[in-house]
Amino acid sequence: MTRSPNQLPGLLGGVVTGVVVAWLSMMALSYASGHMMLRLIRYQNDGSSLMWAVLIVVIAAVVGLLMSIRPIAAGVMIGAGLLWTVVSLALHVLPIRLAIDLSKLFEVPGQPRFRSSIAWDGSMLFVGVLLIALGASRLLHDARKTALRVQDTFPTGQPGQYPQHSTFPQQGAHPQPGTFPQPGNPQQGPQSPHGSHTQDGPYQQH
Repeated sequence: MTRSPNQLPGLLGGVVTGVVVAWLSMMALSYASGHMMLRLIRYQNDGSSLMWAVLIVVIAAVVGLLMSIRPIAAGVMIGAGLLWTVVSLALHVLPIRLAIDLSKLFEVPGQPRFRSSIAWDGSMLFVGVLLIALGASRLLHDARKTALRVQDTFPTGQPGQYPQHSTFPQQGAHPQPGTFPQPGNPQQGPQSPHGSHTQDGPYQQH
């Protein structure tokens, strides 16, 4: 009997990976977006925010690569979405002092306070809910494909019927490759080109 593959280890590993990646990426995005906001505040036109934009693209590419690995893709989406959703809700629901203390966990040491916008404007809340929905859909899709793959491994013959060609040799019969002994005529041998049976020797006349 074929056992269905267990998806729980891959799902748990993906959730843990997604939480860690979401935490690191939120710190990096918070730091990069803070520097990019300075361009608007100072009316800078020297292109100094280009490297921070490149950093955001690299972070998005790494997270997207992890979400494309089939065994852990659903878990990464769900883990990252849960972290971003819970943190964003907490920042907007908790008292402001507790929210500020919580935001310190996602800031690079030495980063100026309130320079980042992604943690306070609700954008991470939107992305988090979106990732949870996509991860749940991916999980259901993978489970459905796994169930169909396991079902296809079972024989499709009708109940009560046996295979037409048995792989067990019959007692006393030694068929040659490509030939099958005829029932009721065990002495039958290979036929001659003229259609008559060959004999080992002439029969004795009585």
